[in-house]
Amino acid sequence: MMVFLPMVSVVVPVFNGEADLPDLIECLRSQSYPPDKVEYIFADNNSRDRTSTILQQTVSRSPSVSH
Repeated sequence: MMVFLPMVSVVVPVFNGEADLPDLIECLRSQSYPPDKVEYIFADNNSRDRTSTILQQTVSRSPSVSH
């Protein structure tokens, strides 16, 4: 029997998240929901730290992440 799993979008608002982003991204990647059924959208609120750089690096390595 095939189980239906809907597409899921996870929207994460971020402001100056440099210190927390690496752990958060690792936590999201380790979830058990099928990776082809989930997308992660990070909304950066004009951070003044390295948040944007970290998100850009993550986007370049993972097609399910957008910034």
